[in-house]
Amino acid sequence: MADERRFVFAVGQQSFEDKGNRFCTLVPVCQLDGTPVSLREEFPNRGLCWWLVRGSIELERSEPGQLVVGPIETSQSDPADPDKDCRKVRWSDVRPAGEVATLLEVLDAGAGEDPRRLLDPRRSLDLDHAPSSLVLVRLGGMIYGPFRAQAEHGDGELRPHRVRLRNTAKPEVMELDAADVAAVGGLVAPDPVRVSVGPQPATRPDIAVREISYLFLPWDRFEAIKARGPRIRRIEPEVDLLRQTPSEPHSPPDRPPRSVAALWVFGADPSTGPPPRRPRIALRTPIVAGPPTAAFRLGTQRPG
Repeated sequence: MADERRFVFAVGQQSFEDKGNRFCTLVPVCQLDGTPVSLREEFPNRGLCWWLVRGSIELERSEPGQLVVGPIETSQSDPADPDKDCRKVRWSDVRPAGEVATLLEVLDAGAGEDPRRLLDPRRSLDLDHAPSSLVLVRLGGMIYGPFRAQAEHGDGELRPHRVRLRNTAKPEVMELDAADVAAVGGLVAPDPVRVSVGPQPATRPDIAVREISYLFLPWDRFEAIKARGPRIRRIEPEVDLLRQTPSEPHSPPDRPPRSVAALWVFGADPSTGPPPRRPRIALRTPIVAGPPTAAFRLGTQRPG
């Protein structure tokens, strides 16, 4: 029997393969509107939900701690077996967090500073999980966004993901204060959940687990904020943040070079491509490439 309520789940373990299919357990976090979940009543036995991992590449690559959203239905498992899960997520309707009609995670970037530094390519946020693809960022007492979040594996065990932010298709973002968010119902801060970092669920004994806290804005509240006409601010990386200043004798390995030239290849009409946002850089060595009919233009690399 299907349950049309939409639940927020944390990926509870690394997925595994069985008879040509991939499976995974999900840890219920809350309902999408923030309503708490009764694990004993709604997810009997282990307090988990079964997931047949299918769909987009993004879903198939989900890692422990990532959020997904979907409805549930009753599984065929024996409810008397304590190692079986009585609920499964309807795999055809599972969506990764950050997509339309799901949610936007809110990341904490610390004390207030120039929000343009959020987009500094040398800066990253160290998190205990890979966040939603589209996020809001809390900086001091303000919230900015949305931004695209790009996660990569870090070095630590407690903060294993390094996240960098970039603009969406446009550099304009919302600038929200507490009143703006409270007017549409506020942020959702569910109780922390425990996920396994390996291929076994966190309910197994002697399993390495990670406790994760989430903060998010449901998508319908995000749309409500936009409908109210929020303050809009243009946030782009400063040119100085993408270059080494003269006082710095050298660039560390993790810092971009002083200037990077980007080769743009278009058709016969050069005007069909996007104009460079930064002044062009004159290179001493000409670049000759491609067929003679192609038009080439040089410009600084655009952030993001």
